[in-house]
Amino acid sequence: MDDFFVSDRPFQIDPRVNQGSVVYVIEETRQMKSPGSILPLDVAVLGPNEMAEDFFRQNTQTWRLQPNFHGKLKVSLVDSSLADAIPDNPQGSGLLRLSRAGFNRRRTLALLYFSYRCGLTCGQSGWVVLQKTQGGWRIKEFGSGIVI
Repeated sequence: MDDFFVSDRPFQIDPRVNQGSVVYVIEETRQMKSPGSILPLDVAVLGPNEMAEDFFRQNTQTWRLQPNFHGKLKVSLVDSSLADAIPDNPQGSGLLRLSRAGFNRRRTLALLYFSYRCGLTCGQSGWVVLQKTQGGWRIKEFGSGIVI
């Protein structure tokens, strides 16, 4: 979670979020429709096909998240009815919604889709690839997305 917000990367979901902030995460994962037999190009370029295929298999329905987030930021799971709420908080406490992860065969890479809303004209969504390193998951790269 920390890599999305508190990092030295040039891309951050919301630069107003810093150590000590609370990140609000929608308690249900995002459901995504399978694209069929041909993967979307913006997904296919992010890694092995089996990772993307597993992603779409995992996301045919929503799943309830468990509060198993570890890091410097405090994470608070919030009711899914807030998913369409548009916060307008200048301290940077927006709403993050995640998909389930799709894994490669070795389970060293994971593909996620995220959307983050932090105000009427603030937010973004897109793809992210995580890589397992030293027992933890770190952002490897961001794929295409939309900035609001």
